[in-house]
Amino acid sequence: MDKENSVSIEWESSGYSVLKNLNSSVLGIFCEFIDNSLQSHREKKEEILKYDKNYQLKIDISYDGREIVIRDNAGGINYKNFMRALKPANKPEDTTGYNEFGLGMKYAAVWISNEWELKSSAIGEDVERKVLFDYEKVVNGNIKNLNFTKKQVGLDKHYTEVSLRKLESKHVTNWQWEYLRKKIAYIYRNFIRTESSFYSNWKEDYVEINVFDETLKWEEYNFLKQQWYKDRQVHYNDNKPIEWKYKFDWMSIPYEEEFLNKDGNIEKRNSNIEISGFVGILPDGEHSRKNGFALFRRGRVVEGIDKRIYPIDISGSSPRAFKYIRLYGELHFRNVEISFDKTKLAINKETRDQIFTVIADLIKKVQFDEFSNKKYNFIKLSCLGLYLPTGP
Repeated sequence: MDKENSVSIEWESSGYSVLKNLNSSVLGIFCEFIDNSLQSHREKKEEILKYDKNYQLKIDISYDGREIVIRDNAGGINYKNFMRALKPANKPEDTTGYNEFGLGMKYAAVWISNEWELKSSAIGEDVERKVLFDYEKVVNGNIKNLNFTKKQVGLDKHYTEVSLRKLESKHVTNWQWEYLRKKIAYIYRNFIRTESSFYSNWKEDYVEINVFDETLKWEEYNFLKQQWYKDRQVHYNDNKPIEWKYKFDWMSIPYEEEFLNKDGNIEKRNSNIEISGFVGILPDGEHSRKNGFALFRRGRVVEGIDKRIYPIDISGSSPRAFKYIRLYGELHFRNVEISFDKTKLAINKETRDQIFTVIADLIKKVQFDEFSNKKYNFIKLSCLGLYLPTGP
């Protein structure tokens, strides 16, 4: 049983004001809660399966005009983590997951609301804990601890529910519901993908994500499927069109990074970034808002959400060029740090350029089983050659 009935939220009141005024977005806030659910699922999945062999993670975001509620059936917050869950800047022991900074839930709740309630039951514990955070009372009263309530539940119960009330009108007034649905699906496509073959290198456990009473789906983009005109002249009767897509497995790219040592001096060290992904050519007329690249880390999109990435070595610099319009793909990164708001990979321009050059070199020499004696240049073919007359 719990040894205490209160939880520490100790922080300078000015710190909460900083959280309240961070340059964030409703989309980013919802992603913080989703990330917490994914991390809890990742940590407790095997334990939950002992109780429920058919377990599947479900995340639900609802809004009734007054209150936002985020619910999940992940592993819940156990006693140890509950005692530090509300204390800002208290990093988790494991920083390799989705809540690496230890601020996600606290900052998200404070940014969008002035009162929020956390309720959770952890798998393997027979208690539900509930605590209420009132921003004005905490800040004005310089409150250091909040009392929480408990009730008995079964050992097999596992869930977390966050209710956000007294919402900041400047953040929730006139928000775009459909935009939020589409962008959350875009960011977490690896968790809602149903196609499992070509994307199997990156596909995560399927998660049911419901946003405003709608279950999110991800519709894969199509790849151009036809013969190159020169192959068509030779192999026309074979009628074997090529699906113009190419994926590459994880590879390591060395780079030099700078860091501050314990004496405050800048030093350099050699490191490696791991990357995998795919590049494809979009069919005629299907390039709108699909071209360009999305950059992933730990299974979710980090860059390319509202403004996709167009590496010069791959896409060129002219938005009117065929390669800019028709080439698209996903680039998945490992061994890379991330910005606090999870909108930017911590890779400098020189290293980015080096990575994109390596990928450009790969897709200039693509081989297909049908024509193992040929190498195709995706960048060149996206500009010319595929679109000539279809006759023999």
